[in-house]
Amino acid sequence: MSTIESVLQENRLFVPDDQWVAQAHLSKADYDEMQARAADDYEGYWAQLARDNLVWHKPFTKVLNETNAPFYKWFEDGHLNASYNCLDRHQLTQPNRPAIIFEADDGTATKVTYKQLYQRVCQFANGLKKLGIRKGDRVLVYLPMSVEAVIAMQGCARIGAIHSVVFGGFSAKSVNERIVDAGARLVITADGQFRGGKEIALKPAVDEALAMGGCDSIEGVVVYRRTGGHVAWDAKRDLWWHDLNQLIEAAQDGGSRPWVWSDHLWRHPDEFFANMPASVLQSNWYYDDNLNPEDPEVKAYAQLEEHRYDQVPTASNFAGQTRNLQKTVELCTRVIHPDRLFGFMQTPWRPTQEEFRNIHMDAIAQAGKARAWYESTRR
Repeated sequence: MSTIESVLQENRLFVPDDQWVAQAHLSKADYDEMQARAADDYEGYWAQLARDNLVWHKPFTKVLNETNAPFYKWFEDGHLNASYNCLDRHQLTQPNRPAIIFEADDGTATKVTYKQLYQRVCQFANGLKKLGIRKGDRVLVYLPMSVEAVIAMQGCARIGAIHSVVFGGFSAKSVNERIVDAGARLVITADGQFRGGKEIALKPAVDEALAMGGCDSIEGVVVYRRTGGHVAWDAKRDLWWHDLNQLIEAAQDGGSRPWVWSDHLWRHPDEFFANMPASVLQSNWYYDDNLNPEDPEVKAYAQLEEHRYDQVPTASNFAGQTRNLQKTVELCTRVIHPDRLFGFMQTPWRPTQEEFRNIHMDAIAQAGKARAWYESTRR
């Protein structure tokens, strides 16, 4: 029997000692009871967990929608905010409990309480608003492993911006592709990072990515000073994280605590289709409160959005998929958050590079017009 086969046949049982069992949050009897309830009524089981463990602005009435399986929808008519559930709910009950215990590359450990994290996230969220970032905007996060990475993601979620995280070890080309893919307005990065005792630059990769072209959507770069290394600087575009915080210090002392019922939470590239953009958009909720869900155009837009992964285009259905994209662009000029059409452009299909580029660039142009319309409605 080979080593791999022996691992697959693992039958050992590791029993915890009595002291460990005594301090466990869940006993074996509790686990068995929960498992039985889930098997008997899984919708009721998950609905109860969602009600008990999440804070809802608008409580859900629908638990699971299976009408278009396997594209399931859970709690589809509920409203919530991920950052609120992570932070605000703890401020009255356990504000001084550590929310993060971060160990840096040199072994230095930092504890951040829920109260401290809440204050720093609110401050940064106000900073994002100061920079003009709004609900539905995309923000690229290219940071080292740090507390600031959590703050950046939480800050985006708090105001309804969609964050796209790029691993700090990826190249400038990858950063460029993710910016173009998402149509990001802002990049959040650092001067550098420490790995294995070595200083590795990050900001130069962002500069190189933006110089590659196709990044006209970027309006600014926020830079966290992590290593203190020298970086090239564009005074019209770049802003230090600490300088941004100084602009909104009032947020630490009675300032606004921004948060909205967010539509989409994060955007993540599908690496399986690495030779062309393909992304998954994770949702909290779909539309703003002032949208009428019965509006025929909204229904049509929602139907297109929900079915964007239904069909992988081939030579035979390419024309139909193209018409869907064109229809999406038309709908984007009339419903809120028109720039969401980028979500449709990332379907993992296989047109020729020229066909894809032509459709993609046309959609980007139309999205620019749609965004201009959308912004005009916000003034």
